[in-house]
Amino acid sequence: MSCQHVDLPFLALAGIACFLLFRTKRSPSKAKSECYKVEFYLDAVVKEMEDGLSRLPDDVLCLIISQLPTQDAVKTSILSRRWRNLYKFTTRVRFHCCDMLGLRFIDCDQQKFRKLQQKFLEGVYTFLQLHSGSKITSFDLMCCSPGFFLDSFCKLFRFFGKVGVEQLNLSSSCFPVSPVSSNKGPTFPCHQLLSETPSLKYLRLGGFFVQKSTFENSCNYLNTLKLHCVSFGHGALECILTNCLNLKSLAMFYCRLPPKLCIHGPNLYLEFLVIELCFNLKEINLHAMNLITFKYSDAEMSEIVFDHVLLLQNLSISLYGDNATPYVFGELIKDLHQLKRLSFETGAKYYQGLDKIPDVSNTLSNLKELVLYVSSGCEFDLQKFNLFFDACPVLQKFYLVTKRAAFDGQRVAKVSGVHHSLLKEVEFCSFGGSKNEVDFALYILKTAVVLERMYISICPFSWTKAVPLWDEEKQNMICKQFQEQALSKNVVVIMQVSHSPVLCPPEQKWRPVSTW
Repeated sequence: MSCQHVDLPFLALAGIACFLLFRTKRSPSKAKSECYKVEFYLDAVVKEMEDGLSRLPDDVLCLIISQLPTQDAVKTSILSRRWRNLYKFTTRVRFHCCDMLGLRFIDCDQQKFRKLQQKFLEGVYTFLQLHSGSKITSFDLMCCSPGFFLDSFCKLFRFFGKVGVEQLNLSSSCFPVSPVSSNKGPTFPCHQLLSETPSLKYLRLGGFFVQKSTFENSCNYLNTLKLHCVSFGHGALECILTNCLNLKSLAMFYCRLPPKLCIHGPNLYLEFLVIELCFNLKEINLHAMNLITFKYSDAEMSEIVFDHVLLLQNLSISLYGDNATPYVFGELIKDLHQLKRLSFETGAKYYQGLDKIPDVSNTLSNLKELVLYVSSGCEFDLQKFNLFFDACPVLQKFYLVTKRAAFDGQRVAKVSGVHHSLLKEVEFCSFGGSKNEVDFALYILKTAVVLERMYISICPFSWTKAVPLWDEEKQNMICKQFQEQALSKNVVVIMQVSHSPVLCPPEQKWRPVSTW
């Protein structure tokens, strides 16, 4: 920050000096006098800026200190009298036991390990006592094996409420928590935390076990809950949903859930729900009248029941299995007529079930954006995706991510005379340049009446021997095939080299290698 602000005055003064020298070059004595004046002024500016940091207001200094790790923030107290207590007013606090105690402590014997952990928690407790008169908006606490010191751990909760913590990140390990299997993790009194921290708006838990408990007070401000590797006892999650009256966003990753998960509640205002790779889950029953976005990913299919989701507009599903495609585009979305955006991921061989899908034209009649991920697997004829274009009369954006798009089998017959009247934007990620991909891109160019942009993200390496490596000659050959083939007069085709098969968001700046 200081470099950016200090350099600008010097650049400006240097410019003034050059201007004065140029203006007075016919009069050497006058030029020399002006140079002395500029040099004197520069010395004054340097002296003025020598202690610029200390001249900043206290609230600005506290904001700067808040960006430092907590142990470094505390060290600033030895700089001067003015800095002695500034760290006590930081708004962001981060405590990781491994950072504070050093990585070697996890290899010590159990008795010494517990003593060091107890010392660590006592230090956190003392730090919060010093903050009792100031506000902390964000607090990170990562403590290995906090279950041994549950009383000391829970003693911190009342201080979270006193200092007005709004964002809280609690984890049972300083390291990334591995997906839970049989290990439930230390028990976490979620009801106590939420009851004693009324200011809490964002909570992230990692590596704990939560059981059903009685809430003393409802949590009126919590709107975002993220759970990573958390195990739930029977009825525990439903209890949290019932008592968190303003919860808008719930995300669960690698969590151990009950076989039947019911997302419902008389006061449930949930709008955003994510369930990814969770264990033990067999059935999901969604009764959330305010739900707008639902993302689900699992290696095994779970039965999903949309009981009352009248506002659901964004659906993202990742499933693998022989019945995945017919299930998603058949039974799952048959009553979701309000869908605006659909994202679906499965293996290439599971897309073969497209011909088993019943008529989906009524279900997808309002869909405006479609994203299809085709992971590696057997070869697949992309022309089969024509089914989606025909079933989505108001489709405006289409994105395709594929790792292997070579196909040497018998192609499906192309639909003639079909024009897609509203399709405006198309994006191909990991485009390998196979005949299968080129033909599918040409099909869209020839049938989309108002197409404005087609993004082609070139994959410079080969996913399979069937797709040759991308080179300049191949690029020019494909460009030639695309020229003057578009039905739309306003279309722009942009090709970009990409080294990873990641879907580019529409707002990303493209750096094209070819545009026409």
